[in-house]
Amino acid sequence: MFPAYLVRLRPVTPWRTGSDSGERDRTEVIYHSDALFSAVSWAMQRLGRLDEWLGATAGAPDEPRVRLSSCFPFSAGTLYFAPPRHLWPPAAGRQRWKGARFVPRVIVERLIAGKGIEEERWRVDASSQCLLAVDRRGVAPAPFRIAVRGAAAIDRLGSGSIASHSSACLEFAPDAGLWFVVVFSSPDARAEWGSTVTAALRLLADSGFGGGRSRGWGRAEVPEIEEGEFPAIVLPLGVSVPAASQQPAPAPDLTAGSVTAETAVAPEPEIATEPQPEPVDEMAAPDAETAVSGAEPTAQDAGQPEAAASGPEVETAGSEPGPGLTAASEPAAVVAPLMTPAPMPPAPPAAFWLLSLYSPAAADMVDWEQGSYSILERSGRVESSAGSGSLKQTARMVAEGSVVIASGDPRGVASNVAPEGHPHPVYRAGYAISIPVPWRVV
Repeated sequence: MFPAYLVRLRPVTPWRTGSDSGERDRTEVIYHSDALFSAVSWAMQRLGRLDEWLGATAGAPDEPRVRLSSCFPFSAGTLYFAPPRHLWPPAAGRQRWKGARFVPRVIVERLIAGKGIEEERWRVDASSQCLLAVDRRGVAPAPFRIAVRGAAAIDRLGSGSIASHSSACLEFAPDAGLWFVVVFSSPDARAEWGSTVTAALRLLADSGFGGGRSRGWGRAEVPEIEEGEFPAIVLPLGVSVPAASQQPAPAPDLTAGSVTAETAVAPEPEIATEPQPEPVDEMAAPDAETAVSGAEPTAQDAGQPEAAASGPEVETAGSEPGPGLTAASEPAAVVAPLMTPAPMPPAPPAAFWLLSLYSPAAADMVDWEQGSYSILERSGRVESSAGSGSLKQTARMVAEGSVVIASGDPRGVASNVAPEGHPHPVYRAGYAISIPVPWRVV
């Protein structure tokens, strides 16, 4: 668990996030985590803490102290998610599940639990690409819709010509907006950066997120911040870490001289033996000291003589079939057979569901032959006091909703995408915010 903020933004004006194609009459329906990190960095510069912010995040030598997820829609008390790709869409049914890019939390909980979905209770909204609930009152309202608004550029210095154009944007319903999580690496990190991040988000709510800010777009009410721990703050189901991420117990050492009463006796039931009527040849029944091959008894053996005396019969080399110890022999630790322990079965894969864009770090142990993921190419233009408008380097990132297979929590990295010759680095944050989920192919 990590200290975290669940942030809700309630827009008061249209929002615009540029599409991958760059066309004005199209807009993205998700505000990606790298764009959110850039917006917060812009606000940190206005607050006079940009260098400290970058040192704690993009320039951190180890784990970043603050990570940001992507922004997803919400409506009233319902949070929508980009569903885990390996579980969505469902294989059967008449619904066009594939058209839903966002699903409510209750659907995510059912998918993770392996439960089915009642088709008649859900409808896919074509405009918002959200899966909406259906009840006796009808279909729930969509969190937003895509609209196209017109504008015109007027030449006031020349002939007074007018160039009209249109831009796509998101218009949000009442009591709806966007949510995201701020994850801190430790309670100390939250104590250090919590209030500053809150101030940066309030500044952005006043000045605007995304495109069209000069027209007043991208503004919101005062951010609503709920404190808690991640991932429970967004998924109260309490998804447990898969068994693959837990280290198996070490196999007991069965080599000579290392057998203790615990390892020799505990796994075996006590077996009662009848006393032998005939004496056993002394050469065929070595005493306890010979049976343990000269091993000195351990402190645990000496402290548990009764436990050591009970156990299965042991057959020694050169003896006739039968009990390995006579009735007159002193009680001794029963020796486990000397054998090579069986190899541990391979651990099942550990699956991590991404709530942010992800750029793999060199130390991340990801199995790219497995998993269910999609790749986005991210670009854009620099906005800086040292020079704006230059095209950033293109970066390929794993998209939200992807499920990657890794031996541990994927960390991610912030890469420098500054144009050639730019006076300072320009970071694109690819830190992973993920939730462990069961790996199951539907």
